[in-house]
Amino acid sequence: MALRLTARDREALAATARSNADARETRQALALLDLDVGESPTQVTKRYRVGRSTVHEWAAPVGETDRTPGRPHPGRRPVRTAASTARIAGSSSAGPAPAASCWVPPAGYTTDTASSPAMASPLSSFPVR
Repeated sequence: MALRLTARDREALAATARSNADARETRQALALLDLDVGESPTQVTKRYRVGRSTVHEWAAPVGETDRTPGRPHPGRRPVRTAASTARIAGSSSAGPAPAASCWVPPAGYTTDTASSPAMASPLSSFPVR
């Protein structure tokens, strides 16, 4: 199975492989670049841990397969409760505890309270239930 890509196609796939946050699209771009270099579909399936039919579908010209695009897998939506907001607001106003009374984890941070102001801003964007 020899894949023939144009220079423009190669550049677009390389850019996708370098900067795409979606692992599936990155893997597909890298697989297509490997096929273009001359690797066999069997080698590509082993490297990217996909089935042979998947590699053939990726390499098929647009419109020749019935495959629908992958749907996003966003995971569980984060939820901010009134209790968590109050707990974060209370801990950030108190500030870090004195070092003598703090447990020091292996990472070297004196308390988890020190990160509360940094967490308060991102958490404020979630809806309160």
